[in-house]
Amino acid sequence: MSQPREITETFRLERVLKSSKSAIVFQAVDPRAGNVVAIKLIPPGAPADMKVCQVRFLAAMDALASLHPPGFPTLLDHGFTPDGSAFLVMEFIAGARIDASTGTSPTRVIRLILEAIESLEKLAERGIAHGNLAPDNLLAIRRGDGEGVKILGFGTAAFQVGTLAGTGLSLVEGAQYAAPERLEPATAAQEPDWRGDLYSLALTTCELLGAEVAPLDAPAPSVTLPSQVHQRLVDPVVLRAILEQSLRRNPAARPGSLDEFRQALELALFGVNSQQAGLVASDLEEPFGPVVSPAPVPPATFVPPPPVAAAPASEDVPAQPRKEKERTGPVPIHRRPEIPTQSPGARVTPPEPSPGAWPEETTGPTVQMPAEPEPRAEGTPAPPPVKAQRPAPKRGPGRRVALWAGLGALVLGVAGAAFLVVQSQRQRAAPRLAAAPTRAAALPTSAPQPVAQPNAVIQLQNAEAAIALGDLVAARQALDAITPAELEMLSAAEKDRHASLRETYNARVEQTLARELNDSLKTGNLRALAETVKGISRQDEAAFAHNKDLAAALEDARRVLNVQGLMLKAQRRGDWGEVLDQSTVLASLVPKYTQGAELREKAASSLEHEADTLAAGGNYEVALARLETLRRNFPDRRGLADRIERIKADQAADKQLGQVLAGAEQAERDQTPEKGLAALAAVTPGPRWEARFRQARERLTKQLERLDGASPTVVLTPEVKLEYKKGEPGTISLRIQDDHGVKNARLFARVEGSVQYAELPLRPTSGSDYVAQISASFHQNQTLEFYVVASDHSDHTTQLGSAQNPLKLKRKKWSLFGG
Repeated sequence: MSQPREITETFRLERVLKSSKSAIVFQAVDPRAGNVVAIKLIPPGAPADMKVCQVRFLAAMDALASLHPPGFPTLLDHGFTPDGSAFLVMEFIAGARIDASTGTSPTRVIRLILEAIESLEKLAERGIAHGNLAPDNLLAIRRGDGEGVKILGFGTAAFQVGTLAGTGLSLVEGAQYAAPERLEPATAAQEPDWRGDLYSLALTTCELLGAEVAPLDAPAPSVTLPSQVHQRLVDPVVLRAILEQSLRRNPAARPGSLDEFRQALELALFGVNSQQAGLVASDLEEPFGPVVSPAPVPPATFVPPPPVAAAPASEDVPAQPRKEKERTGPVPIHRRPEIPTQSPGARVTPPEPSPGAWPEETTGPTVQMPAEPEPRAEGTPAPPPVKAQRPAPKRGPGRRVALWAGLGALVLGVAGAAFLVVQSQRQRAAPRLAAAPTRAAALPTSAPQPVAQPNAVIQLQNAEAAIALGDLVAARQALDAITPAELEMLSAAEKDRHASLRETYNARVEQTLARELNDSLKTGNLRALAETVKGISRQDEAAFAHNKDLAAALEDARRVLNVQGLMLKAQRRGDWGEVLDQSTVLASLVPKYTQGAELREKAASSLEHEADTLAAGGNYEVALARLETLRRNFPDRRGLADRIERIKADQAADKQLGQVLAGAEQAERDQTPEKGLAALAAVTPGPRWEARFRQARERLTKQLERLDGASPTVVLTPEVKLEYKKGEPGTISLRIQDDHGVKNARLFARVEGSVQYAELPLRPTSGSDYVAQISASFHQNQTLEFYVVASDHSDHTTQLGSAQNPLKLKRKKWSLFGG
């Protein structure tokens, strides 16, 4: 396990690129190389899972570093911080989010998804899954050969075990695209695998193509592709089938590999996949005899997997092994033979239900063609499923008649199948409503067909069914689908029926909206609140304008969402003061909004960190302003008052240090470096001042050495005798000089014969003269021994006499005629 590191010790953080509950991404600079990098910081999950998370994270990083998948940014560094967070350093990629391509060319979307699959397959081979695929984690980039894709968001799922289960979808990035097994507490703690990536990639593909997935939480959701996809792709049926299979709730019911998903996309885009492209050439070498002009390779068709039996919606159906033989290869691909060479035994049969336990929807009939066995020698392997056409054997007249009869029956069968497919597509284009069962359309015959009911009548039936089921969205779609012209053609009874349905719909909408708005505000579920407000049309709002309570609830909801929007925008800007202000307002409006409380705490911590950083740089006023914002919104925050007092004390000390340094610099200008050095020595600078104090001290020391190069001189004043009268004080006069001034002069004396010297006062008189008065009580009318020590500001020292060889002050001797 690598040792924890602070990323700020190695990299210089410049700005926040993306911030979410699960991770924060910085743009930074590597000072050593001068490169711009992206650093992703992932906070730790539960402490109990820390070791498991770290092991998974390191395994994912090792795989990424060793495989170098082309669709991922280059990994430059990774590790853990002292607080337990994981980080990874990647190359900085410039590009646009691929979800900006929603509603544009389907071919562009499929090509980029195919490129992403290539890199995901490399990781899957090592047992590593991305686990965080979503539209905003796919980046479209420009390169020399055109456009490519880079996959972002890697590492979060590996380091955060089980963070999706039990949380709101809005709390974790990309959670709305996560596989169902990652959202269920029983399986959320398991390591993500490629089946989860397959689900997320399929749902992301639907989002980018503008496809409708309904209902998403069903065991087998249905996918409706927009008309643009049908027009631009070679085989949209294959695309819809593989997406529906990949979105099945049971992971075992999804395709057997990412390669299977890739081949289906290639087939939908090009009409042939990479596997088939390799088989066509080999098939031409089969020993079927000479082939003069082989028929062109017919287009391939994709057979959707069989559905499984439905289970009660109220039960949680556990995953069970599928009874049919599991496929380990790609999606089965079958060639459609041309009709003139088709066997007359073709038939349209509904798919057999699978005995598996996961309920799924029926995908419609499948055209099954009886297989024609190919001759091969005994012991040789079976040839590939795609065969080059051989010359048809000669047939007699009887067989020719039977052949044309069979072909006629086949044409009728195919026409019937086509009619069913057209009717199925029309039903899929209409709103998905639970209407009453209707009789299946009969195969086209020479009998006259029944006249279809007018669209308005059908939509009234659909609206009634939708209202009965509580599907107000479908009810509105059905009612809105009736044009004014169609409404005028209805009978009076049907018009009354329409008015009654519209009135019932409006009443249900008011009840539902009031309940959803109040529940969302009460529980703090702002994601649901936003969805509810977004779904209110202008017609709906005008219809319930008379309902003052509902109008007030809607106004409260919009105010809450507006405050939330301001808070999130401020977070993206890194304006934590504004985040704290808005989160405080939001807490008063929606007390149970947990994300707001978490963001409020994060903003408070960020303001404290900013204040400490500013104070360390000497920006005390700005730092105190940050803390004042925090005290205004969080007055009882623990430790806030102490932090403010500490920064104020640091500000006062900082001011004093500035004054001392200014005085030292003035002493340098006055040519009195000794004064500046003394001032600097009297205080202890903090980390911010250490360098400036050291530089000033070095300059003053050099100046002093230059000004005070010689040692001081100490001599007795001329014409002064070292004598004193009996009973009177003795005087010692000295002249002490130095090239830059004497720092101090000291005189030590003792009575002759004594052991210890005592320091006596030596005071300057004028200029360089010094004098010491020796009291009678000290010399006791005895000979006095003394010596003098003088030093300058550079600590040069000079002595007059010494302890071993002192000078002597003697009592004056009197003559016989004197006193």
